[in-house]
Amino acid sequence: MSQGGLQIFAGDINIVSQNYDITILDIDSGEQKMIDALAGMAKKVIIVINDSVSSLVDGYELVRYFTKHYPQSQLNIVVNYTNSQKEGLRAYDALGATCMQNLGYAPKLLGIIRQDARVRDSIRSQSTIINRYPDSEASIDVIEIGRKILELL
Repeated sequence: MSQGGLQIFAGDINIVSQNYDITILDIDSGEQKMIDALAGMAKKVIIVINDSVSSLVDGYELVRYFTKHYPQSQLNIVVNYTNSQKEGLRAYDALGATCMQNLGYAPKLLGIIRQDARVRDSIRSQSTIINRYPDSEASIDVIEIGRKILELL
């Protein structure tokens, strides 16, 4: 998308989002032009990482970007697709320590979503994990994170 197209898109998102309490945009960390166009509108940001090295690096780069360009943004972390809460916490701790060491700031952990084979089944069935498997670990994790997001409002 051209820079002009991105500016029009950002303006449209801004207008539409005024009708809602919260607007969630899922932007790939590699989409720097999109991030640049939309980041200024974000008061609260959720950065989703997993425990892979590349994801931790991307997460750190996003925290650094927001800290430098939009220090008023409230940054939060969700660790996704991890084998256990303990492994998810280890990934968050690694990111948080790097952020503290280099930026003097670590974003808040919103939660950890454990890996669950039923997620793939839910996607294939075009249903949410919460509707299809409400008692699954992933559903419980997502609901808890949802509660914390509502507290951010």
